[in-house]
Amino acid sequence: QNAGLNGGMGYTFFDGRLNTNVNMGVSRNQVTREVAGDPEVPVRNVSWQINGNARASYRLMDAASLDLSVRTNNNMISQGAGSG
Repeated sequence: QNAGLNGGMGYTFFDGRLNTNVNMGVSRNQVTREVAGDPEVPVRNVSWQINGNARASYRLMDAASLDLSVRTNNNMISQGAGSG
């Protein structure tokens, strides 16, 4: 089973010279499987991924701009092998 949600927004400042964007996302993955030799004991693994992105672009002049981008990505196991 997989599920995810993403969202973002952007806005301009200074008569369109500065463009900003922010995006965030989260997804969840769940896998259930049988252990070899013991089908009555299923093993369930649940993992999450959270990511984000922020971007700003400033137009210095008609032919040049300054861009800044920051990204993050975090993976974690909340249930199953490898969980804390």
